[in-house]
Amino acid sequence: MRPKTSMAWIVTGLCALALSGCQSPYRQQAALASTTLKTEQAQCNLRTLPGDGEGKDWTTSSKPGDGSVFHFRGSRIGDPIETMFPCHQRGGLSPRGVNRCDNAVGVPGLRICQDFTGLPYGDSSAPMTIGPMITHDVAYHYLDGKLVGFRVVFWMPGHDNSTLQALNWQKLSGLLEGKYGKPTQTTTETVQNQLGANFTMEVAAWETPHGRMTLQSRGERLDEAVLDLQTPEATKAIAQRRRDNMNAQAKGAL
Repeated sequence: MRPKTSMAWIVTGLCALALSGCQSPYRQQAALASTTLKTEQAQCNLRTLPGDGEGKDWTTSSKPGDGSVFHFRGSRIGDPIETMFPCHQRGGLSPRGVNRCDNAVGVPGLRICQDFTGLPYGDSSAPMTIGPMITHDVAYHYLDGKLVGFRVVFWMPGHDNSTLQALNWQKLSGLLEGKYGKPTQTTTETVQNQLGANFTMEVAAWETPHGRMTLQSRGERLDEAVLDLQTPEATKAIAQRRRDNMNAQAKGAL
């Protein structure tokens, strides 16, 4: 009696005889999963940005009660996290090309979401920009699901060339002045790197309806500039939660 031939062996044999157009069920499932993931990633990048038409942009010359609204790249302080990052619960589907959200270490309720839209992985020819300036990172801070601040790191080439550095600072500060008006304060400070060398750092500040927004011509690296804003209320709440979390961990270790 001839042994029965299973359907799997028949499929395998046919695939061996005709290599074109035949995939194993496992490869088919993998291909389907890859297609589904790409679709989800595309949907996660289709953010529903707030309408800038809900009030003219706030500037330092705006008057209280005139209806002006502080906007940063289409976002407003207090906006829910789903407005900018509809798929934030899934964290980061990819380190580039898809928005990424992570829980802040040691601060319950604080999520840091990074916007990598427009910066394809491995494609340095298409960096993300704000105006004429290239950015390394645009991070949004959400406390209990509400936007409380942001931090932007700009690339500032020519940190060892005073002329080029000054030109880049003029471009960057001019970009901010064009949207928010003249800064309420400007200062020049001296910073020192780990080798002991001194460098000048320009600082511009705007007193916004949500607290002080600061632009520095130097960041953790000399070839970076940093723009950040965080509401005073959020700053206090974050500090308190960090302390509470540290105390809870210390008690748990006893």
